[in-house]
Amino acid sequence: MADLIQNGISSHHVHDDAILLKFQRYRERLRVLGAEGKLDELVAHYDTYAKSFGKFFEITGYVGGMTMAEAVTKAQPNKDANILDCGCGDGALGTRLQKMGYTNLSALDPSQAMIDECSKKNIYINLICDCVREGHTTKIEDDTYDVIAACAAFCPGHMNQTCFDELTRMVKPGGSILFNIAQVYLKEASEFNDGKLDAAIQAKITEGLWKSVSTHTAPYFTSGVVEDCVVYTIKTAEK
Repeated sequence: MADLIQNGISSHHVHDDAILLKFQRYRERLRVLGAEGKLDELVAHYDTYAKSFGKFFEITGYVGGMTMAEAVTKAQPNKDANILDCGCGDGALGTRLQKMGYTNLSALDPSQAMIDECSKKNIYINLICDCVREGHTTKIEDDTYDVIAACAAFCPGHMNQTCFDELTRMVKPGGSILFNIAQVYLKEASEFNDGKLDAAIQAKITEGLWKSVSTHTAPYFTSGVVEDCVVYTIKTAEK
């Protein structure tokens, strides 16, 4: 386990070391595939881990879904609002939103296996196997959602600021776009560092497409892997 501890992952808080080893390999493989831009292989990797996805995050004290759900409630207190869980994974965010009383939830993910896991939970009214990425338009109609929340989806090789146009297209005028991102990615990942993400946000405000942005720091992983994230809440402009 020494190599895990060196990488900031300790077995002290973990009940199953075999799962922890798988989680380490999972994160490293995502990093490599993301850097290489291999979308098909990236999706296949998520397909492989779909059934154990929740366990991986449980053992590392993942609270990104909880803190994102709290941000959604502040941005949109109407429990009947039309909300898209974008990059839903196995439905961690949707599960929390449902427990908070939200009833009009849709899920989008490029992994069909993840979508299948979400289907078992009976919390989403729509399940969409598609991908928000640069140069791709999803099958979702314009101005559909009151809120789009991308939880743990902004990371290397996944979603980034090139997705802003598509997110803006799908959300209603005056709606909200929320996403979180690990602080380490803002500092070290070439897609986001040196102010690239914030510059892209400011560009949307300057263009008149977005009205405002607020940010706050929140816990992300709290046990073994200890990381904070930044939560972005964007209000889009009224047309």
